[in-house]
Amino acid sequence: MLTGTVKQYDQQKGWGFISIPHEPAVYVHARGIMPYDRHELRSGDRVSLVVIQGKRGPQAARVKIIR
Repeated sequence: MLTGTVKQYDQQKGWGFISIPHEPAVYVHARGIMPYDRHELRSGDRVSLVVIQGKRGPQAARVKIIR
């Protein structure tokens, strides 16, 4: 698991980007956020995640907010 910070996330569109230290920012879609029934990411939230290969490149999966 990696840790990162939400760079931006549009709740209405259901997607955004997460910054990971020493790596390029990765795309995140609402389907990758856990639990799956809550899609409430905000800019600045610290999160844990894994990076997978999506259809258009790297993307975040199993994203959980670190409280």
